[in-house]
Amino acid sequence: LAVATAVAPATGAPLIAIDPGHGGGDSGATGTLPPGTATGLTPRIDADGQTRIYEKDVNLDVAQRVNAALTARGYGTLMTRTQDLAGGDVPYTTTGADLSARTDLANNAKADLFVSIHSNALSETSSGTETYHFYYAGAGSQALAALIHERVVASLGLPDRGIKTAGFYVLKNTTMPAVLVEGAFLSNPTEALRLADPNVRQVLADAIT
Repeated sequence: LAVATAVAPATGAPLIAIDPGHGGGDSGATGTLPPGTATGLTPRIDADGQTRIYEKDVNLDVAQRVNAALTARGYGTLMTRTQDLAGGDVPYTTTGADLSARTDLANNAKADLFVSIHSNALSETSSGTETYHFYYAGAGSQALAALIHERVVASLGLPDRGIKTAGFYVLKNTTMPAVLVEGAFLSNPTEALRLADPNVRQVLADAIT
């Protein structure tokens, strides 16, 4: 598998796998924006002319900002994708292949931490930040989830939906402490508009970093 960005750590520094959720044929959640909203992301216009925002684009942009901040601090990083493609920067085929590529990359590189970046969807009134670790996660994953969640909630100022457990593939099949962050809801028009703002995405990236 091709990994477009794998930066070796400074001596003794951790290697952190950064996982921008979705990509390629899997857009993830989508949100609707006012016409003409500038996002700094790939323009997404529906057939009916509505301006949209795709989770895969938000996740990748935030992940790239996290990657830049971590490498500037001397940490090693591994991006599971760096383009609008599936895990490993290959064309999207199936969900299973996509997810296993992501965990394989991190496991084979013996990453010290795994952070999966997502944006949420439920209803138009759903709001807030939530962070996940695996059901049976060890102390490392639990501590990482608590630290990141606290920073993201404080930085975005959205409702605290708590730290939750789940059986998500990337949490279950990684061999290092792993978390999945849902910064805000794209299904909520107000939060979608916030995620459309590059400055807000930078705030989110700084909090995760």
